[in-house]
Amino acid sequence: MPRIRLTKCAIDALPTPASDVVYWDAGRPGFDVKVTPKGRKVFIVLYRAGGAGSKLREYTIGPYGRVTVHQARVAAQKVFAARAVHGFIESAGIPDLGRI
Repeated sequence: MPRIRLTKCAIDALPTPASDVVYWDAGRPGFDVKVTPKGRKVFIVLYRAGGAGSKLREYTIGPYGRVTVHQARVAAQKVFAARAVHGFIESAGIPDLGRI
């Protein structure tokens, strides 16, 4: 997975791939943007529910355009905080920014 600094200009310049590609943020591991073959760009957080060696899970923050890079970074920080405090994310009360 390519690692770039996720900024508005960088995300706007991402090419449309033949299959889903996830671009990792160089400044915040786990905070990513997924680009689909249709050109859709979605902010996600990748994390492991049970620590090292467990299955990699994906939490969707929301689509780029509806959610700004700053809003996505703040939401990702909340996801990481919920993971640290609760040990899980699903019921930590984090809003889905894509539906606001």
